[in-house]
Amino acid sequence: LRWLGHRYQIGMPVVKQILKPRLYLEYDFRNKAPGDYATVSATLFNPRNKSWFGGNEEQVALKNVKLQLTGIPDGYILSPEANSPRVLHMENLAGEAVLEATWWLQKEKESDSFSPKQLQVAVQADGGEKTVQNADGMQQSRSMNTEYTISRTGERWLMISGGGRGSNFHLELESLRRTVSYPRLTFNEQEILYRDSLAPGDKLLLYPGVKATLLKRPLIPENIARFRRADTDVERVFEEGYHVFSSPAFRVNPNREYIFTITGFVSDNGILNSFVEFTGKRDGKPHKESVRYFNPLGKELSTARLTVQVPTFDANSEIKALVRFYRHNQTGKLHLREFNVLDGENRELDVTDRLDGFLNLPANAVLTVTYDDRDTPNFFQHPLLNLKLVDRNEVQQAAEQRKGGGDF
Repeated sequence: LRWLGHRYQIGMPVVKQILKPRLYLEYDFRNKAPGDYATVSATLFNPRNKSWFGGNEEQVALKNVKLQLTGIPDGYILSPEANSPRVLHMENLAGEAVLEATWWLQKEKESDSFSPKQLQVAVQADGGEKTVQNADGMQQSRSMNTEYTISRTGERWLMISGGGRGSNFHLELESLRRTVSYPRLTFNEQEILYRDSLAPGDKLLLYPGVKATLLKRPLIPENIARFRRADTDVERVFEEGYHVFSSPAFRVNPNREYIFTITGFVSDNGILNSFVEFTGKRDGKPHKESVRYFNPLGKELSTARLTVQVPTFDANSEIKALVRFYRHNQTGKLHLREFNVLDGENRELDVTDRLDGFLNLPANAVLTVTYDDRDTPNFFQHPLLNLKLVDRNEVQQAAEQRKGGGDF
């Protein structure tokens, strides 16, 4: 589609507008006294990819690029000593390439008219409109693609990791559509490989150094596990009918034990009758088998657990399960808070021993990221995995702001 669009010039003005140069700023004006310096860093990224331009690298490149510091806050000066020029020129900036500039602004005096929004950086290239970026707030860390959707093995992109993080971060790699085998991430020359598979919904947490945690996909979606109750309700009360609730069917693995849990209580002589129902094929024919859990809850709030063994089905049979809840003899009330089916007691697994490589992302760095795995290459642009860089400092600051600055 991209090739056809370029071949017949369909929608190219829209493409050029979407893929216009992008500017990212980093600065800190906090706690500056006269004579102090504020470092201003600007990163210019050319997001053009030759797939949008018929493979023509000449059309992808930005020509005669001019990056300029166009606004300096009141009370600050650009000292000429040991400083970058206010205007930087570059003849060509290739597609998916970066140009970086740093200026040191010296605080000359206190100024009542000072505003960080007076800091402004602009970029212009031949044939394009000027792109202008103003500061926003007293401090800002540049970042780009810290959350990114991966569509295929072999995909390559740029990430700016942000600043001031130290080692207080982790990466989250979540499989979206299918199982991926031996996923590997490369940051510049640094590799980290997971020697196992990620099933859809599994999330791999990668920490600095060599440390990883695997969060297994919950078999029951959260809203179903909460009996579709409203957020304001502590429990959902069932006081009419016989069959009161069922989960959607979900896949289970053969010859495995699962933990079925149910939290709640009963009143007015109510009795809960629940079933975990398995379906598959046995001797080539459809087969259904259930495990019953009768009267697991009392009059006080509690959590009941039952270990459930998947029955025997044919070797190549797809096995699904669902959970049904009944109000025994249509008597009394069931106060049900949540239920779940767990593949073992612990959803969080330490998988450090399945890692090869070392993770040490530098703060405030431009990184070339590559993803690959051992699966058959897929050239269709469907979401495959989601990669997220989580800065725990930013998470903590956001939480403190929501709490009015209290302790986290």
